[in-house]
Amino acid sequence: MDLSAAFDTIDHKILINRLSNSFGISGSVLGWITSYLSNRSQLVRVGQAQSNLTHCTHGVPQGSVLGPISFSIYTSPIAQIAQDYKISLQQYADNTLLYLDLSTSSLQTATSSLERCLSSLHAWFCCNGVCLNPMKSEVTLLGSCRCLQSFPVIHDVSIASSVLPTTDKVTTLGVILDSKLTFYAHISADFKNAHFHLRALRNIRSPSPPTWPLPLQSPWYSHA
Repeated sequence: MDLSAAFDTIDHKILINRLSNSFGISGSVLGWITSYLSNRSQLVRVGQAQSNLTHCTHGVPQGSVLGPISFSIYTSPIAQIAQDYKISLQQYADNTLLYLDLSTSSLQTATSSLERCLSSLHAWFCCNGVCLNPMKSEVTLLGSCRCLQSFPVIHDVSIASSVLPTTDKVTTLGVILDSKLTFYAHISADFKNAHFHLRALRNIRSPSPPTWPLPLQSPWYSHA
């Protein structure tokens, strides 16, 4: 599931209450976190012009250690929602992944449970000021070639009043998972990325560089 501007949507009051009521944080530690979040302001400056100073009641500082931790704490209740529908959930900061086992006999029940779980999660996001972006969320069916050939086709899944078509691959934490788990798409993307950076090295080569690509007899060349 893709969440829009995830770290910017954290409500400070809700986060402080969740830290106190759900995680038992109190005293000086709660005071430190409250002080860390409070009395922050921001403005936009372009050239000599700038906007009015605005007091921030939402969001955590980007690039901070507490940013991803705060977001994980803020969205911790969604784990219970997924568990209520017997859906497995994995989170890493604002990256949220839902998955479940499917079989031919339980296909209709499982997909229905997934869609109801997504509806409940969308409602929770709306109540807590988190914006779910259904158009950037992805759905795929993973399995071996033999299983996928004999398995009924799932064309789409409903989420947040939107219908998402299933795709052949999804990206999670930088890893591209294709439906048949061959990892061809991920390897191809890594190859293109490495090739791009190797070609970019030509821009910083010495005035008298060796020929590119390097010849086979060169000690800099290795073959695997």
